[in-house]
Amino acid sequence: LSGLFLIYVVIPFLIYLATKINKRTFLIISISICSIILFDEIYNLVIARVLNLPMANDIYASLGWK
Repeated sequence: LSGLFLIYVVIPFLIYLATKINKRTFLIISISICSIILFDEIYNLVIARVLNLPMANDIYASLGWK
């Protein structure tokens, strides 16, 4: 279901945004989102393990989220 949601809702919406807003603004938003996701992945895969910090799973569990 999430794949269908992505194909039929999210991607058409992003294409619509890309055609309607300024290309520079769209690029800044895209780079920001990608940077946040990349940092999260690097933190969980490398930094948390090397520095023995809590990983995202541990933080979610302490908040009571599954």
